[in-house]
Amino acid sequence: YIYPQVRTRFENESAFEAITLESERIRLFKEYIVAVEEAVLTQPDILERKNLRNIKVESQGPGHIQ
Repeated sequence: YIYPQVRTRFENESAFEAITLESERIRLFKEYIVAVEEAVLTQPDILERKNLRNIKVESQGPGHIQ
């Protein structure tokens, strides 16, 4: 679960502080991760350009964060 690690990077930002419920912050973070995963999966040329073709992405469902 990566959220606690990245949370510290944003906790002093005004946009982060504007969202007062921690559950909402987590929901938005999970939504962002899903959007990034979908963008990568729909653009496989990105992986090829960066020579990352051999990386296996393990997913346990939408929004699952390790």
